[in-house]
Amino acid sequence: MSIPTYGEVGAQGLFLSPNVQVRFLEELVVVLGQSLEDHQRHSTLELRGLGQEFWRERDSKKHI
Repeated sequence: MSIPTYGEVGAQGLFLSPNVQVRFLEELVVVLGQSLEDHQRHSTLELRGLGQEFWRERDSKKHI
């Protein structure tokens, strides 16, 4: 069984009744929400210190 493409799913979805389309979207939102919860959240604080090696090698006064 092959996985349908976005275009194939979209084309088939046009043949569904509006009520079934809404139900499908509601179920898709639930599945997507669960998938996103499984991913680790990140903080911008994780970027602290990024690139400090670059600035160690340069004269910041000359850069400005």
